[in-house]
Amino acid sequence: MSKKIRVAYLGFWHTHALPNPEVMFPGKGVYGTVSDNDNIEAVVGWDWDVERGKHGCEILGIEFSDDLDAILARDDVDAVVIGNETTKHYEVAMKAIAAKKPLYINKLLAPTGKEAKEIVEAARKNDVPMIVMLSRIHEDWCCKIRDAVQSGVIGKVIDVKIWHAHGICTRFYPSDDMGYLPEGHGFLNKADGAGGCYADMCHPQYMLPFIMGKMPVRAYAHMNSVTGRGDMEDCAAVMYEFSDGPYAILEEGWANGPVTTDVIIHGTDGTILYRDDRSDKDFDYLAIRHGENPKFERIPFGPALGSTLDEFIDCIQNGARYPENNDRAVMLSFMSEAAYRSADTHQPVDFNDLEDY
Repeated sequence: MSKKIRVAYLGFWHTHALPNPEVMFPGKGVYGTVSDNDNIEAVVGWDWDVERGKHGCEILGIEFSDDLDAILARDDVDAVVIGNETTKHYEVAMKAIAAKKPLYINKLLAPTGKEAKEIVEAARKNDVPMIVMLSRIHEDWCCKIRDAVQSGVIGKVIDVKIWHAHGICTRFYPSDDMGYLPEGHGFLNKADGAGGCYADMCHPQYMLPFIMGKMPVRAYAHMNSVTGRGDMEDCAAVMYEFSDGPYAILEEGWANGPVTTDVIIHGTDGTILYRDDRSDKDFDYLAIRHGENPKFERIPFGPALGSTLDEFIDCIQNGARYPENNDRAVMLSFMSEAAYRSADTHQPVDFNDLEDY
């Protein structure tokens, strides 16, 4: 292997794959961030959609190939970064694993838990490193919330509420740089994304078992579209039930204002509050009230403690493995699958009723 990790970018479907004026996204994107890393060299790109792939590769200044199998057979490709359609992650990931190429893959890993488990099991069987982009569990504030909950400082948890939303279905907000979905974009097509906002903005879903230290057992979901765009939901609320009493409500949306995350956790002996507003940082805070103190105490928090990209590089350069990342990706797929099944049937869905759970 060369000094730098030589990567292939597989798929330019994702809105945040790279800077793209067509979706009004000015940020670096996943591929831009990977390319900027001193340990990595982008070599080639691919996409089912040749025009889309060529356009993406032109922006990044790399070679385009329409032959996925040929790319995976190249000696000058050490690893792959996957950002194609969520519903086609399984096919591309399994091909990469068979070719012994380490994977850095966007969340959601797969639309169903069964598919996610099969991808993870194949990677482990073939000793192919894989890291799924579950970024929030590296955030200092998220780790501090987890530590507070699991230490028992607020007593036994009664309920968890996490709201995460932005307005890419309604209009572009320059203050948060999340972009805007033009007509015809694949994000508006459930056949591509395996859903809408709840599949795309799935951070609260993998945060929940991370914070609680356990999985829920049942999902009750409501999903709808307030904009009427595409054939997917742009707002969703899902209640998850835990076997020992607590419940969680996760809300996600594409039709809101600038991007905001709110976390509220009530316990028998206290409360945790967190707010992250990308457009108005004066309103960011993490605060805890517990015990006999009636006042909230502000808890300082810093930048993210590492990243999934750091883990990916560590796997390739140092032979490290991060099984927890893969396990959490499987949990996420089961949580998403249960939520969508509940929304489709208008009935609660037990996780034990999901195939291969």
